[in-house]
Amino acid sequence: MAILRNRAVEQAALLSRLACAALLAVAAAPPLGAQEAADADEEPRADEGFLEEITVTATKRDEAAQDVGLSLTAVDDELLEREGIDSFSELAVGVAGLAFGERGPGQSLVVLRGVNSSTTQFNTDEPESKETVGIYFDETPVSLNGYNPDPRLFDVERVEVLRGPQGTLFGSGSLSGTIRYISKPPDPSASDGKVSTSFSGTSGGGNNFDANVMLNVPLASDRAAFRITTYSRSHDGFVDNVAPQVDVRHPLFGQTGPLSNEVFENVNTDSTWGGRLQLLLQNEEKWKATFRLYHQDTSTGGYPTEDTFAPDDPVPGNNPGDASLGDYQQSRLFEEPSRDSFTLVSAEVRASLGSAELVSVTSVLERSLDQNFESTDIVPVLVSFGVLPFPIDYTTPLPQMLNNITEAEDLIQEFRLVSTAESRWSWLVGAFYNEQDKSFAQDAPSPGLDDVLGFSVGDNIFQSFQTFEDRQVALFGEVGLDLSNRFRAIAGLRWFDFEQDMEFNSIGGFFSAGLDVRSRLEEDGVNPKFSLEYRPANDQLWYATVAEGFRLGGTNDPIPPICGIGSAGDSFSSDSLTNVEIGYKGSWRDRVRFNGAAYRIDWEDVPVADSRTCGFAVTRNAGSVESSGVEFDLALAPTSSFDVSLSVSLTDAQFSEAFESEDGSFMIPGGTETPLTPELAYGLRATWYFPVTVGDLSAAGFVNATWSHTSERFNNANVLTRVEMEPYDLAGFQFGLEGERWRATMFADNLLDERAVFFRDNIFLLHNRDTVIRPRTVGLSFAFEL
Repeated sequence: MAILRNRAVEQAALLSRLACAALLAVAAAPPLGAQEAADADEEPRADEGFLEEITVTATKRDEAAQDVGLSLTAVDDELLEREGIDSFSELAVGVAGLAFGERGPGQSLVVLRGVNSSTTQFNTDEPESKETVGIYFDETPVSLNGYNPDPRLFDVERVEVLRGPQGTLFGSGSLSGTIRYISKPPDPSASDGKVSTSFSGTSGGGNNFDANVMLNVPLASDRAAFRITTYSRSHDGFVDNVAPQVDVRHPLFGQTGPLSNEVFENVNTDSTWGGRLQLLLQNEEKWKATFRLYHQDTSTGGYPTEDTFAPDDPVPGNNPGDASLGDYQQSRLFEEPSRDSFTLVSAEVRASLGSAELVSVTSVLERSLDQNFESTDIVPVLVSFGVLPFPIDYTTPLPQMLNNITEAEDLIQEFRLVSTAESRWSWLVGAFYNEQDKSFAQDAPSPGLDDVLGFSVGDNIFQSFQTFEDRQVALFGEVGLDLSNRFRAIAGLRWFDFEQDMEFNSIGGFFSAGLDVRSRLEEDGVNPKFSLEYRPANDQLWYATVAEGFRLGGTNDPIPPICGIGSAGDSFSSDSLTNVEIGYKGSWRDRVRFNGAAYRIDWEDVPVADSRTCGFAVTRNAGSVESSGVEFDLALAPTSSFDVSLSVSLTDAQFSEAFESEDGSFMIPGGTETPLTPELAYGLRATWYFPVTVGDLSAAGFVNATWSHTSERFNNANVLTRVEMEPYDLAGFQFGLEGERWRATMFADNLLDERAVFFRDNIFLLHNRDTVIRPRTVGLSFAFEL
């Protein structure tokens, strides 16, 4: 393995040298329509600045981000392209207040301001659990807790991260915030096109390739346009599956000797293809209609997880044999492929009514996830905890695979009316309807189990099919009033009505007998918001906000009596929080910009998943959480050739009430930190721009460096099983050259080759599974405008 790893490092070094040569060659070649680079020493007039303003639609109106009285971060297309940000995990690192847990592409759990009680553990089969952060593609909510879609960020105009409850502006509601991916719209004024590609190599892994194409075609002058965006990504793995060894897998039974001497290299491959089709029809004075088709398909060969050994792990059964494994190694009997596919079709119509704009958004979203987990540890774990009979003849491990299939289809309709006239008053009213049909199928075949047990269970641990039918109706709105030329007051309200029908059908297996149930949940409620803004100057804004957020409840799965969980109820209720914050936004001549906020959150009826060693979990409303913190962004641009920015968040999120299960196996004392929440996180980036001249030809060069830090955090809330994950620091570097219609960049991600753990799963199986970030990756990217 060391030889292979050293060879990969040599390949990465060779790639780096080739990158430097290629960039120099690009600089010497005639650029496509090369532009004269700006003189880096030229200073502007005293009233000019260098920090560009980003326009956002966080309040459903086009506004400068600095004029919006809420805590937000907007990442525009320029930054996305310059730093090669193409996935959620790359985006999230360094955004104030934003944390996450991840097990691979499309399997992320998003956390804002410490509002989280869930995990992303191996046996995540909690389809009834809802997300705390709303995820939007353009105008459509697409969230799925623990499995949020991970769109490729090519041809994206910007990403908006809105912190705090947003239910009075966004129809689906959001408990702690909203993340919006805004695609670039069709442009009827001119033809346009772009091609980009990147090549890279990963230390200890293989090579990676990305290709993207965009084409914008006007169909009628200022009346219609068509835009197509397509992309393909193929990334090799970096985790090796070391030949499964019996003593590594099952020390409880005293077995010794390897099953095989093979090593399967780079098993966690991932490939993604997809794109967007957009058609714009408009009469610019009266109406505009945008039709979108968005599809993405992601397949992986395995999970980016290591099998690790930690002697201080509080969970019994931690496997000492894993100590023989190295970094970026796992030991699995089977391949663990997964597939994630989603298709979104939407129609967005905007009509001008003089003093107001009427907006209608109709969307149909289909999502399919097929996941496989090697689970040969299930039988010995169940035996060791007395769930399965013992003694049994277990001289040979029983091969086991856990397969989860989730299918979801959403019909979403939103209407809203937004004032547009210049007036002291502004207002927005909307109606939202969401109908979701979701199914969750689980199968855990174990060939030979009947012979071991001495009775028939269909050679299966568990086999079931579960359906959910959700219906949500909501009315929401806000009204604002200019009290003077300095003060503005905003009030908002959201009313919702929710129904859920759940049906659980057992099909077969050891645990499934007698678990067929049906249940129904109905809830409604009202969530208010009030905000006051004060502008002491045109470029200064103070605001204070009190807002309630909510999350819909759900129905529990039936639990086999053998698990001993006891009475937990058929359902758990909606949870809600009150967010109080004070914020400030200020800029000075567009050379210095500071945005900051301090907040306090009181979160009630917090749902937690009581996971058991039998592999099942029940969700309970367990007390309350208090979260308080400070977050700020600072940007400096002292000259036209240099800018630097810093983003910082300090978070203290703890359970304020103790909770303990009936049998004492699940315990959350008061003062326990919420899962996946770092106390300190910050991101720093600096960019230097400079002219490059070769003869009569010129280009603009840039060097960009990034650094982010994430402090320690816990993987779950149960103090009897949780473990602390180590802090990590990530560095990135980009060196690029730009002409009028091209860009070439050499980049290094995870420059210091940090072994960062995004999530540790230490419940239920004999292995700790650490989800790790991709090691140092060095490559080249090229982009050409057509």
